[in-house]
Amino acid sequence: MRTLILCVVVLCVVVVGVTSYAAGQARPGLVQKANIVYGPSTSVTANTISHDDATRTTYARGQVRITSDASTITADEADLHHLNDTKIAVDLAIELRGNVRVVIAPPR
Repeated sequence: MRTLILCVVVLCVVVVGVTSYAAGQARPGLVQKANIVYGPSTSVTANTISHDDATRTTYARGQVRITSDASTITADEADLHHLNDTKIAVDLAIELRGNVRVVIAPPR
């Protein structure tokens, strides 16, 4: 009888441990993307975003999406060189690499 109780307790501990471990694992479809906003209307989303202050360059890597009021740009990688900014706009020189797609929609 003691052996049966011990086996049940061990089995419960193993089941609870395995389910707790599995619950803490990252799910492949739920990736948190990095996001940065330039000015009033331009945002950049990517898997990873890093910035170099010395060159004023932002490096976006992995499923890059750049959106503004009238356009959406997607690419595998993008380097955004921050040229100038004012109260209403930001001037960026953007280098795109990989599968690049540009969609331009007229303002409504």
